[in-house]
Amino acid sequence: MELRTHSHLPDHPFVVRFLASFQTTERIFFLTEFLPGGELFSLLCERSKMRESDARFYLSELVLAVEFLHDSGVIYRDLKPENVMLDAEGHVKLIDFGLARDDVRGEEPANMTFCGTKEYMAPEVYFRKPYNRAADWWSLGAVAYDMIAGEFPYAAGDYETPIRYNPACFSNLAASFIRWGKQKQKNTWKSLSILV
Repeated sequence: MELRTHSHLPDHPFVVRFLASFQTTERIFFLTEFLPGGELFSLLCERSKMRESDARFYLSELVLAVEFLHDSGVIYRDLKPENVMLDAEGHVKLIDFGLARDDVRGEEPANMTFCGTKEYMAPEVYFRKPYNRAADWWSLGAVAYDMIAGEFPYAAGDYETPIRYNPACFSNLAASFIRWGKQKQKNTWKSLSILV
């Protein structure tokens, strides 16, 4: 599935470019462009949290990557800092299409597969409810929160406990979006994605 999904995507500046694949009797190998900038995850580990201006830069590129995937009929389903690499100029490249699903069109919830990383997983995925492309936007909002606050918005899978919110981490504008999002718990993925 990963090979089919990734190899059929047209080139995009914020998605790792697929070049070729080959296999042995035991493994399949993907040849992609070289990304010397490392993982976004490593950058977050070094800094603990980012300035909003830095986060805004990376998140704006991730928004374009997710929009491109959705327009191409792909739900990514595992958006997290470990799956975001940086190229030589410091731009993001989304990698690892192992959990992605292709041929997904429209907004009707059609997926029920439990997959992804709990800290960034949308509640509907965690609770095994039907979900659509909006699950990727939830994950992007969780990544945004993690980048700026230096912690996950929820403990892994603990959707009963409210968002841990430290107003000192955010500008007044971002803090007002988070307060608004807390009031709209049922649509939190939308409010968190506004941070981008």
